Amino acid sequence: MTEYVPSRVSRVGFCVLLVVGLLSIGGMVVQADEPEPVPASYYGEIELNGEPAEPGVVIEAELDGDVTGSIEVTDAVSTADQE
Repeated sequence: MTEYVPSRVSRVGFCVLLVVGLLSIGGMVVQADEPEPVPASYYGEIELNGEPAEPGVVIEAELDGDVTGSIEVTDAVSTADQE
């Protein structure tokens, strides 16, 4: 029986397919979802006309005339509402 000897073209073709396959697997591993953005946090003291702001006062953030978020003053903790 004759022994099969691969030709040079088949060996080159196999190597090319192997390299392409490994590169495509490597590219898939590198791709990942972006992490979720960390929400902003605000803290500190609020004064209106030199006096501490009363609980219930709402502070709004505007961008180009549109309200983009708001925060309500409470006794010790503020709660934020982002739109």
